[in-house]
Amino acid sequence: MRVIVNALVLTHLMPMVPVAWGLRLAGHDVLVVGDADVARAAGRAGLPSRRVGPADGGAERWSRPLVAKSPFAVAGSGSKGPTEEPPWAQMGQRWLARLDTYIDEYLELARVWRPDLIITDPLEWGGLVVGGALGVPVVVHRWGLDNMSSSLLKPGKLALHELCVRLGSPDGLPDPVLVVDPCPPSVQSPNVTPAEPVRFVPYNGTATLPDWVLGPRPERRVFVSLGAWGTGRLAEQGKLDSIVDSIAAAVHEVDEVEAVLFLEERFRETLGPLPATVRVADPLPVNLCLPYGDAIIHHGGSGTALTAFCYGVPQLVLAQDGPLLVPNAERVEASGGGRGIVDERERDDPAAIGKALGEILTEERFREGADRIRREMAAMPSPGLLGDLLEGIALGRV
Repeated sequence: MRVIVNALVLTHLMPMVPVAWGLRLAGHDVLVVGDADVARAAGRAGLPSRRVGPADGGAERWSRPLVAKSPFAVAGSGSKGPTEEPPWAQMGQRWLARLDTYIDEYLELARVWRPDLIITDPLEWGGLVVGGALGVPVVVHRWGLDNMSSSLLKPGKLALHELCVRLGSPDGLPDPVLVVDPCPPSVQSPNVTPAEPVRFVPYNGTATLPDWVLGPRPERRVFVSLGAWGTGRLAEQGKLDSIVDSIAAAVHEVDEVEAVLFLEERFRETLGPLPATVRVADPLPVNLCLPYGDAIIHHGGSGTALTAFCYGVPQLVLAQDGPLLVPNAERVEASGGGRGIVDERERDDPAAIGKALGEILTEERFREGADRIRREMAAMPSPGLLGDLLEGIALGRV
């Protein structure tokens, strides 16, 4: 079987990497297709790839929300917030504008490579468009905690209908034949439709494990990760220094705790003096370090949250702006495996951060909650077991 794996951004590719590895181990051919960032990330994961579209990447700018406070930020999360419909017409125009930069190239590649199956990120419309044009079944693979993808298919069909017809799909954008979900049901948003469960296997990139991770450790160690994209946006907005200072001050007030702040060298220049309880380190895939820590503070990324759950580590989410991050923080809070701070004033307040950090480190209920979800995840089907189901779909047996 020949399978194309397709992702909008590299953070949405990472949850699909274990499925791609499972297919390769079963003897199937896999090709990752995406922008320059996605193609490079696939190469680092040991997977063959092909870039489509501009050489400078650029998917991030298309994926940013159209409005600062998107209605998706609260949909299905339990918040009391805006209930108006998202600006579907504007979003449809953005989807079309992005597809115009690469869809012909992607379609030609697929015609030559001849996939039997396409596995796609739900925000990467190209997979469904190409699958419909060639009559190839398409499986959607969610990235994890997800409050929006189920709501997008109907407006996507409307916005992309004419494009699909022009490319050879007379019925317009097809439905996926299967949706795969790596998020444990007890944590997933109630706003999404049911899907085929698959165990989340943490893959956050590759790195050499530094000596300090395995060496003598303090009484309690907390990791701080603001995410590659999140750190860049905070720096652009001039907010990075204040958030780092707030976290550092909060950690300093909690007894016998060392914080390890992952931060690229280029973001350290403007930082002021930090207390001795804060170690600044080069970014490291969190799955490599979490087994050696007691908690993690992060920005609300789905991959980071699920990795923390996978290792049974309590987490504190300081939700940054974004249509996914606020509901992710709220789902973490509701799970019992951590705390989520979504109020902008509190997430910059050392006292509020310190209080929440002290709770997840000292109150056993948070570790018990995280461990309960860890066990739930461990009982989900391995990505390697998906191979037979996907092969049956490709061959028309399912």
